Amino acid sequence: MGKSNRIRNAKASATIAGIKTPAKKQGMPSWALNLITILIAAVILFSVAFSLLTANGVFTRMQTAVKSDNFRVNANMMTYYFKTQYSSFVSENSSYLSYYGLDTSISLKDQYVDTNDESQGTWFDYMMDQTQAQVEEILRYCEEAETRKIELDDSDWEKIDSELEMYKTYADMYGYSTNAYVANIFGKGMKLKDIKDALELSTLASKCSEVIGEELESEIGDDDITAEYDDNKLDYDLVDYTYYTFDVTYKDAAKAVLEKDDYTDEEAEEKESEIVAKYKEMIADAKAKAEALAAIKDKAEFSKKIAEYIVTDEYDNTYEDAIKDSSVADDKLPDETATATIREKLIAHILDLIVNDKDFDADAIVKDGKVLGEVAVDETYATEIKTIAETIYTAAVKANDATVVEGANYTDTDDAIEWAFEEGRKAGDTDTFESGDGADDAEISDDAAELESASVSVYYVDKIQYRNEKLTKNIGIMMFSSTEDAATAIEKLSEGMTIEEFEEICDELGGTFNKYENYTKGSMGVSAFDTWLYGDDVEVGSYTDAAITVEETQFMVALYYEDGEAEWHVSVKSAIFTEKYTEFNTDLQEKYTVEVKEKVLAKIDA
Repeated sequence: MGKSNRIRNAKASATIAGIKTPAKKQGMPSWALNLITILIAAVILFSVAFSLLTANGVFTRMQTAVKSDNFRVNANMMTYYFKTQYSSFVSENSSYLSYYGLDTSISLKDQYVDTNDESQGTWFDYMMDQTQAQVEEILRYCEEAETRKIELDDSDWEKIDSELEMYKTYADMYGYSTNAYVANIFGKGMKLKDIKDALELSTLASKCSEVIGEELESEIGDDDITAEYDDNKLDYDLVDYTYYTFDVTYKDAAKAVLEKDDYTDEEAEEKESEIVAKYKEMIADAKAKAEALAAIKDKAEFSKKIAEYIVTDEYDNTYEDAIKDSSVADDKLPDETATATIREKLIAHILDLIVNDKDFDADAIVKDGKVLGEVAVDETYATEIKTIAETIYTAAVKANDATVVEGANYTDTDDAIEWAFEEGRKAGDTDTFESGDGADDAEISDDAAELESASVSVYYVDKIQYRNEKLTKNIGIMMFSSTEDAATAIEKLSEGMTIEEFEEICDELGGTFNKYENYTKGSMGVSAFDTWLYGDDVEVGSYTDAAITVEETQFMVALYYEDGEAEWHVSVKSAIFTEKYTEFNTDLQEKYTVEVKEKVLAKIDA
């Protein structure tokens, strides 16, 4: 029985028995009861209000994450910077995330950059360190902008508004209110206002940075460039070379001795002495071949010998497995003698195609039922050998192209490169470089556990140390968010048009225009663009005849409107500029104090 029931029953029993119930003591005043009621209601209302304020990001907006004398980044702005940085990292490294051990479905705070050494910190720590450094730099440049009286103008606000409009567009597309869409991307409490505030600071910092960059660049004269180049030629000069590497592995030796690819540890241990002997023999053979190759001083013969090695290896590594996987019945396969002849003929044929830069013709492989006019074969085999030959040719061309290196930079961590840059080096010079087991006449162990691999590389200098006089390219870029707009822009372009006309078309169609002077291959990081720009048929005045997809919703149209400066000149000037800019950044760190609230950063959701 509950306490309240016992009390009621006791009172009822006393009344019935005629016993007088004790008088009730003076209770709490009614005003006090009313006050308690009001306080309870207030607590409930405050709890609701607190939840609403939290959901709307009011409290995080009040928290300072990073600040300088005149500027402040609150927790919500920091969240935007952080998640933008993280999103950019994921996008740029999407192919390597599993290699890095980063799982985007799990909180960054629960994942370590190095699971074997947790002292390296979590992925949250790593990404926050990057973001913090970026934000500190933004605030320093904002302070410098304040000092220099640099302010955002209408064009700057148009860029910011254009960025914000993107969120509104996607919100409408997916049926959200704008703030709900922003919160869905960046987290509870985030609003479009937070993004606007963050963009305002980063845009101001960027504008100030551009002004300073122009000032520093204007200070660099031709005399500065010449002096820097003369003092540090190794930093800027290039060499061209051709090379080939003979590789040997202990596993290859084991396969040769055991005569099969799949073998057990027990089988390898049983034949260990034979495998070790075979391994030593293979290393000696590789060194002998390398010495013979290095003795060839004629470039055409040197390249032909490399191509021969490549085609032979590709054939031997491809043919047998391809035939096993084919639909050719065993009784339709050529006999051993015929197979050997086919091998000899096909290697010679493919070698001829590569050396003389001829295109592959599948129909030339089998004519009138014979492989290269020599061996009669079954029709099903004829079909397969055409495909196999083309596979070998394609792989061999790719491998052969990779042996020619143009425009190699100096490095003191590669013996072969150091050798190629040595004073007195001549075109046509060759040398060999060894690594791994038995390198440089080191004794090879008889213990299989200590053996792994060996390699011998042969280098041929095609062009000694030189200054890169190749001209850079000046280009104009239009960016559109739809393929339709990009296609419309292309229809309006014409060969030889000026960059001003190109920009007018971009503005007319509402695209984003950028001009890049002294562009060098790879600096944009868009391989499809480089493939177009450095194509054989592209010259000054050329433009893209189809839009280049940069991202899922970013499409590029480009114009190559004139040549720029020589690449060596640009490289030297860039190095001087980088040194000046680094020095300026160092001075900026001393000039302006930035305070970081670590506890606020740690609370950011990730």
